[in-house]
Amino acid sequence: MSSGSPSSPSAGDGSTSPSNGNPVPRPREKIPGYIFGDVIGTGAYAKVRRCYSEKFKSNVAVKIVSKKSAPKDYLSKFLPREIQCIHKLRHKNIVRVLEILETERSMYIVMQEAEKGDLLDFINANHRKIAEKDAKIYFQQILEAVEHCHIKNVVHRDLKCENILFDKDMVIKLSDFGFARTINPENCQLKTHCGSLAYAAPEIVKGKDYDGRISDVWSLGVVLFAMVNGKLPFNDTSVKNLLTAINKGITFQSNVSEACRDIITAMLMTDTGRRAKIKDLLKHAWFDPDASSPYRSCSTPSPREMDVARDEKHFIKTPNPSPASTPRGTPEHQQPLVMNSDVSDSSTPGPYHTANESSGEFSGSDQMST
Repeated sequence: MSSGSPSSPSAGDGSTSPSNGNPVPRPREKIPGYIFGDVIGTGAYAKVRRCYSEKFKSNVAVKIVSKKSAPKDYLSKFLPREIQCIHKLRHKNIVRVLEILETERSMYIVMQEAEKGDLLDFINANHRKIAEKDAKIYFQQILEAVEHCHIKNVVHRDLKCENILFDKDMVIKLSDFGFARTINPENCQLKTHCGSLAYAAPEIVKGKDYDGRISDVWSLGVVLFAMVNGKLPFNDTSVKNLLTAINKGITFQSNVSEACRDIITAMLMTDTGRRAKIKDLLKHAWFDPDASSPYRSCSTPSPREMDVARDEKHFIKTPNPSPASTPRGTPEHQQPLVMNSDVSDSSTPGPYHTANESSGEFSGSDQMST
């Protein structure tokens, strides 16, 4: 989301008549106290507009959900869950919801604006990677935001670079709780498979029941990998190929430190019992340059255990490429980082299979089910 004042409402929004090419007026959203401006984000069932709020005396972001176009199960299940979750959360690194309004046609979720855009744009603007010294600062904020969610018994289920925003001071703001839900910490196995394919934990991709807190950690591992490597670790166009890529393991850029490789590996364990917990990640040696070993804090296996795990294919292998194997200036370094791969919500992984081979963008059925 870029900064700037919202544009004044107009009679139409630029669409044309098929008969004479003249603009066809369309009604603009209108609620008292808000001046609606440009669309700054779109989703399957909602759009986000920059607005000026007379009440808050500032620009805000307003998520607008049409009651007429959104599916009934989204309006009856997922939207109420989102509202329930955001009411429970209040943290410096989570987008703050200012108020929620409802009309006959729409729901309006009024949020603070994230003026500096999202993490994906930031990675692309920084030559497709972020220096580790900066990545540490941002990723610690991301971890603290997700930890707050889990403490409040909320799982996000759609952690990805596009949903991690920056405010005007470059402070992280976690956003988009459209797939979030509350959990019972004593029995938190979930059945609904949702999120974005390239970020989805293998247990979700395989259609298994899962602990949302543990699957969130996998997505965090994908986010950090993208931050320091400038690409996704597993970005493929089908579930089968994705799982094959996961089994093959990840390859780091040669300049990624051992401690950074270790914390990412700890998050990208396919064995959910060995995947790191957020409380351990926050104490990992990557955040402490004076630590003698990157293995000291996180629940990461010893080198011997790692060798055994490789043989048993229980975790993501992390080969260390030589500088010659990943030269700067190769096409993968030059191309923009593409991370649009939304997975539809379903009780089986079937909808994941629809893909646009040419663009690399995934699309799934809009149908959602438990």
